[in-house]
Amino acid sequence: MKKLVTVGPDNITGFRKHIEELSYCYDGPSKFISVSSKGPEALADINRENPDLTIIGGRNWIRRN
Repeated sequence: MKKLVTVGPDNITGFRKHIEELSYCYDGPSKFISVSSKGPEALADINRENPDLTIIGGRNWIRRN
């Protein structure tokens, strides 16, 4: 079964909660990763999970990071 990883900002906004809750809707292994660092350092946390599917929550957060 494919593993889903959702990625969003490290804050407590409603937007982050929507991204985090996507992992609960998936019928297989899943994980939410909150990102607090900027740039490519965050990619190491995502790759460590070895995801088959990745959803990255954006909006203004993606431009800042």
